[in-house]
Amino acid sequence: MCIDDIYLTKPKTKFTIESGQNNDFTFTCASMQGWRKTMEDAIIKEKLSTGEYLFGILDGHGGFEVSSVISKYLPRFLESNIKFRNKQYEESLTESFIDIDKWLITSEGLNALVEERFQMSVEDVIKNIKNQKKQFYKQPFDLSELSKLAPKKIVELIGTSIIDESGTTANIVLITKDSIYCANIGDSRSVGIQKGKPIIMSFDHKPTHAKERSRICNAGGFVADGRVCGALSLSRAFGDYQYKDDMVIAVPEIRVFKNVQMIFMACDGIWEGLNDYGENLTQKIFKNNKERSEEKLKSIMNQILAPSMTDQTVWGLDNMSCILIEFKNQQSQNNKKSQKPLKIKKTIKKQKK
Repeated sequence: MCIDDIYLTKPKTKFTIESGQNNDFTFTCASMQGWRKTMEDAIIKEKLSTGEYLFGILDGHGGFEVSSVISKYLPRFLESNIKFRNKQYEESLTESFIDIDKWLITSEGLNALVEERFQMSVEDVIKNIKNQKKQFYKQPFDLSELSKLAPKKIVELIGTSIIDESGTTANIVLITKDSIYCANIGDSRSVGIQKGKPIIMSFDHKPTHAKERSRICNAGGFVADGRVCGALSLSRAFGDYQYKDDMVIAVPEIRVFKNVQMIFMACDGIWEGLNDYGENLTQKIFKNNKERSEEKLKSIMNQILAPSMTDQTVWGLDNMSCILIEFKNQQSQNNKKSQKPLKIKKTIKKQKK
């Protein structure tokens, strides 16, 4: 794939900002497409039917479909998990991650991926393919041949091509009455402030890590140039079915925290432009109390965005998405009172030149 297939000649600098609050915390989500031709990031921000709050950064690769579908369906998988309803949060998070990854390759999951790609129902997708509408369909398959197949086979072929070639990270924060759970696969990342000091809340899953490399090699794969089989830079992800069978898994690493004051979640498009967990981040986000959360996040993305495609930096060309959660009282995780629903405000702003 050449660079013109991936990047724009001019970045899309429009911000999508969403914010909300309840009695215990405020949150702000921000995203920018940047230099990429497509926006492959997705965000989760939801109060679950059982009262917990779920936030997530999903950094897609090879397409937007997997990240978008996971963002819509993962909350439902978690809510329907029996262990989750019994407040066995770590076990239910692990099971939900594994279950939804397996579901992606089922007929229902493939339908969801196909509908996401074409932004229409499966029935309408089939109708357009049968009518051989060339302006509608851009795929690696011959349209005239595809139109001759049964509808189920068409969905299977298109859906499988999506799930084989694309996937997504998932950095998930679950806020319960007692604790905060951070479940992660891939290299999106969360850090926080606890007792006034920065804490690392997740671990990046890279093929070069000894444990990850060992699993990949034992599954028949290899690591070259820091990538699974020389191609994928992540060792855990949803999707990427050409690398499954233990090479690329969807088993999350989960860490549990209490009395956290702030949480900052972001995709690697942002972390690449920030010093790892250090003073740079602390100053930009956690110690700058004079600036509104929305302005903090916009400022970070503006600084990271590469000024041009010819700029020599190795970062600033990716999609950027992040979430900042600020607790009104660091003991809020121990608040046994019923929590009010989130009040969410969404704005889309174009960056001033």
